[in-house]
Amino acid sequence: MPYNPYNFPHKLCRSMLFQTAAAAGKADYADPVERLEIISQVEEILEFLDEHARHEALVFHLLFQGALPEWVAELEKSHDRLDQTAAKVKGVLAELRASPSEPLAAGARLYGAFNELVGQQLLHLAEEESALLRIWQAIPEPELLKIPAAVQKLVTPEQSQKTLRSMLPVLTPAERAGLFKVFRSAIPEERYRGLVGLAQELLPPPTWEKLRVALGDAA
Repeated sequence: MPYNPYNFPHKLCRSMLFQTAAAAGKADYADPVERLEIISQVEEILEFLDEHARHEALVFHLLFQGALPEWVAELEKSHDRLDQTAAKVKGVLAELRASPSEPLAAGARLYGAFNELVGQQLLHLAEEESALLRIWQAIPEPELLKIPAAVQKLVTPEQSQKTLRSMLPVLTPAERAGLFKVFRSAIPEERYRGLVGLAQELLPPPTWEKLRVALGDAA
């Protein structure tokens, strides 16, 4: 199967969306400490989604624009709609940070607004993935394989490590190996070695061993 540039970030998007929606549904908004914890968790995924959308706009869409202009225009409209829904979530977060007089009601509004965003995001991810065949037909695979390197130029080493910490647990063994093979061709050797070391630190020994064997000399 040709390279799928959406696979890794979309798996992480879905995992974070599901985990955060569940956490928002069971949080005790009357407890100031727990309220701040869920605020931070929601803010973290909003930041991740913003960054992912930026990568798509600056890398994916620029690459696809020439061959698939109408589809890219639709995706950009979809991003605008997602921004509007995210703004609603941010509004409720600001309300919760201000210690509302009725925190349970505000928490219920956050849960509703965030799940509206979850629904729209899931449809958006599926919309992008539904066009993979068109992408593969229109864009040569060597051009698609340049996407990771272009994205890595937009992030710091610290951001790469933060993303990897969240991404490694949601991938299959084969996908982890594929991710590191992509990294090997996309980033400097020193930065690559840092990510390999982080994987060894984070993964349980049996899981790390599978990755080490799959990478061979690149481990």
